[in-house]
Amino acid sequence: KMVIENNDLDLTPYEVNKYFNEPLEEPYLTKEINKHDRKDYKGEFNEKYLEEHTETYLNALNGYWRKELKGVGVLDGFIDPEQEEKVKELLKNIIYIKRDNLWYDKSTGQEYDQKAIQVTYGHIFGGRIADVVKNFVAFEGAQLVEQSVYRPDLFKTIEDPIVKDEKGLLQLNTYRPSDVKAIEINTHIENFKELIKRLTENEGIGTDSKGGEVDLFEYVLDHLSMPFQQPGNKIKKAVLFHSKEFQVGKNTFFSIVQEGLGKDNCAVIDPIEAIDKARGFLEHQLVLIDEIKLDGDWHKKISTLNVMKPLMTNTDFRMRPLFHNWKYIYSTCNFMMFTNHSDALAVNVNEARYTIIDINKTRDQMGGDEFFSLFWTPEGHLVDGLVEAVKWFLTNRKISDNFNPKSISLKTNFLEVMSEEGGHPLLKDIKPLFNERATPFHQSVIAIQEAFDWLKTNKKIPGRINDLADVLTKLGCERVGEVKHKKTGRKPTMWILRNHDFFSDKSMASICNEYWLPTEEKDYGPVWNMSKGDITMVEGKLKELDAYEEFHVVTPGEDPEEDFETIRRARKKGSY
Repeated sequence: KMVIENNDLDLTPYEVNKYFNEPLEEPYLTKEINKHDRKDYKGEFNEKYLEEHTETYLNALNGYWRKELKGVGVLDGFIDPEQEEKVKELLKNIIYIKRDNLWYDKSTGQEYDQKAIQVTYGHIFGGRIADVVKNFVAFEGAQLVEQSVYRPDLFKTIEDPIVKDEKGLLQLNTYRPSDVKAIEINTHIENFKELIKRLTENEGIGTDSKGGEVDLFEYVLDHLSMPFQQPGNKIKKAVLFHSKEFQVGKNTFFSIVQEGLGKDNCAVIDPIEAIDKARGFLEHQLVLIDEIKLDGDWHKKISTLNVMKPLMTNTDFRMRPLFHNWKYIYSTCNFMMFTNHSDALAVNVNEARYTIIDINKTRDQMGGDEFFSLFWTPEGHLVDGLVEAVKWFLTNRKISDNFNPKSISLKTNFLEVMSEEGGHPLLKDIKPLFNERATPFHQSVIAIQEAFDWLKTNKKIPGRINDLADVLTKLGCERVGEVKHKKTGRKPTMWILRNHDFFSDKSMASICNEYWLPTEEKDYGPVWNMSKGDITMVEGKLKELDAYEEFHVVTPGEDPEEDFETIRRARKKGSY
């Protein structure tokens, strides 16, 4: 307020308050302003008073005395002039990370707290490094950043790690490329290609979203080439390798890639770490989630999988490293997964994030010890020159024209297997009955509560009615909704199991009252109040349905991906 009054500025304290990092809020704001609105304001608190006390105010706000800084970039006033070069060297190496309250030393590439900086550099300042640290921001050339980030796409040089993000803020880029020298050694390159070929040849091909066939050998090599050729370009899907047998070469190829990228850029984690809130693994180029197997009931599996899915596709995350606050980060981390379990994930046949490849070979079928001796020494080390050769190959091979890092994953034969094995536990019990058209799935339409009660009584099916609904959805059935049964006034929830097109022009009431009979014949009259005439009418309608089905040769579950949502919505609105 003194600054405004004594400089005739066309401002009010209210306007200035808007631009503070932490503006005062009402009613405290007005109270503070009024507290200084006294009659003697322009008397005692005049221009002279402001001039004499400005440094006091600035010291209270900033923590240093501006008047002590007699030279720009020099510590005159609290350190000998001859130490200036040492100060310059300190300022060149040290970067202050504001959000983490840490200090980064370029000479070591590590982050430290203030005490460590004082211990490390205190001797060159005669023990007065505390003054240097305290007044750090006042020096010309002092380097300050918002927080540390891992951005391969913004990397410049190790000597110049400060970058600007998309918001124009200065950040400390902690990404460092591997120092492994790429060397073209054809023997090692061909051995590596042969390893990938043997791992992928059982599946052979995958199918893209347009139905095109994609060679999985080239597809996996494209995945592995991306971090070397386009660091920071995220692949929004993961490759999952499944093998029932152990020691078939999955870890061999990944160990080679990990050495080529550098272990600071390529991590191996377990599923527990993958869903942990710390998420430190996101600051890598490539991450392997090893021994993937989601435990718990089906609902827990789905919940865990939903936590993991954004890791594959998103770039913006919140993470909370140990002993640090939550922070937002930008991550372009890519993922691969290994598992020995066919029920590892509760995936759907429409899965868009995981390309699942079944190796389906024993170690001997992969080539045995003779083949793997091309990669490992008897002491358990990768053979000399192998990593350098693979790095050269993956850095220089042409990425396939049909490889789109932002497209959905490929469909493979084993996707369907894992979808069923890792799917809802009731699926294995319900699917055979459904395909056989056994009771209570012998009709095209069911009342789900009645069917569920029958299954619990006669088949001892466990679970809840919602579990049955989940399974029916997976089998391609359509929920019609609650419909009034005219004879009883009940409102059973009806489902269409098959012949969806036949019912596309039928009303909900018609579906319930004309094309459905209760599961048990003994319930027709006593429970559902159906007369012989009612039963005869429905039986006649069902014969029409039988004729339609015979003509159209509809196979149950033939196209589980067909979209019935439009029909369902239209039926509810009364269009059908």
